[in-house]
Amino acid sequence: MTRDEGPRWVVMKFGGKSVSTAHHWKTIAAQIRERQQEGLRPFVVCGAIRRVTRLLNETIQRAASGEAEPLLQQVAAIHDELGDALGLDQSHAIVAEEIDELERLVGRIEFSHEVSPAIRARILAAGELMLTRVGGAFLEQEGLEPVSLDAREVLRSVDSFDTTQRRRYLVAECDSAPDPALQKTLRRLDAGVVLTQGFIAGNRDGETVLLGWGGSDKSAACFAAKLEAERMELWSDVPGIFTTDPHRVPSARLLRVLDYAEAQELASTGAEVIYPGAIEPLRNAGVPLHIRSINQPDVDRTVIGAQQSPGQQVKAISVRRGITLISIDTVLMWHQVGFLARLFEVLARHDLSVDLVATAETNVTVTIDPIGEVEPETIEAALEELGGFCDARQIPSCAVISLVGRDLRSILPDLAPALEVMEEQRVHLVSQSASDLDFS
Repeated sequence: MTRDEGPRWVVMKFGGKSVSTAHHWKTIAAQIRERQQEGLRPFVVCGAIRRVTRLLNETIQRAASGEAEPLLQQVAAIHDELGDALGLDQSHAIVAEEIDELERLVGRIEFSHEVSPAIRARILAAGELMLTRVGGAFLEQEGLEPVSLDAREVLRSVDSFDTTQRRRYLVAECDSAPDPALQKTLRRLDAGVVLTQGFIAGNRDGETVLLGWGGSDKSAACFAAKLEAERMELWSDVPGIFTTDPHRVPSARLLRVLDYAEAQELASTGAEVIYPGAIEPLRNAGVPLHIRSINQPDVDRTVIGAQQSPGQQVKAISVRRGITLISIDTVLMWHQVGFLARLFEVLARHDLSVDLVATAETNVTVTIDPIGEVEPETIEAALEELGGFCDARQIPSCAVISLVGRDLRSILPDLAPALEVMEEQRVHLVSQSASDLDFS
């Protein structure tokens, strides 16, 4: 089935801030109606209420000591309050099944004093499942007749031969190829609107897995690619990507048009509006992305697509904070065949992903890409193993500042005045990306 033969889908992703209040849910219902009036079929992907994800994380930490029950009560109360604000009858009963499941899982942790990645995934998935229960009841009350879809039955994770247990369950990868079977199923259902969860998927054994930090964005992108959607809309508290952080620099300008490569680079270097892993499925499927504001649904937005964006070479300045560096010193690396391979093998064994790299004759410095949560013990274990053949040390709490644009090499001579602001700072590394889209 091609796009011309079936429904014209629009995937609408709403994150934690966008689903937390009754006011926002009324906006969601209004936007769904607008898409239907345009002749589109909305496929709505929801994340969990942000406070709930934090509480579920804390629940896992306290479960072994028997102190998790008050946290579960808070989780239930948050959804009860949202249901009451939406005017739902017996709102406390809507998420009762998920709360019961959480209590059973917490009981297992209390008994065993262990939290496997599989159990952690099941607990953290509850936030999305509960939110879509409440949201589905509200959309039903609004007369929109949503079809609820369990994301775990549609998105399937793909394991590589060297996938660790942690990544298999907590930072999973999913197939995003066009899915004629899914398109046919939804076409047969003749659903006016479909509602499902972000962040979660299923593996080949039917277990719950998570897509990691920013996974709701990635879920929505995978669904958009599978459905060959007309577009994907990402709804947050801002209308798009700016030239820099508008909260810190009020004069920051909205970037109205970006191509996929520029958006990928901006997302990877600190633009928090979109998760980097969400761009690739959209680019492969040729699905454009519109970033929209839940607070101002009618204002201008950023549109990301295949078109070459106009404008100056430097499009934006982005910052990532809380970055950890690992610096390795040894004279043994000079003219040593395979030294870097050995270094990266150690980091891979400890499930540490490298972002930026700078090398000298006797030093290699790398930044650790914070995919998911990197525990301090993991860094320490990696440093201990590296210490067997080099002098390795950690440089914590750094920031990466990136210029993002096109043909940046041609303007390197003009950057000297900008770099003067670093005069009183210690610069550990400088990186020019091979794509010529990023100078960090």
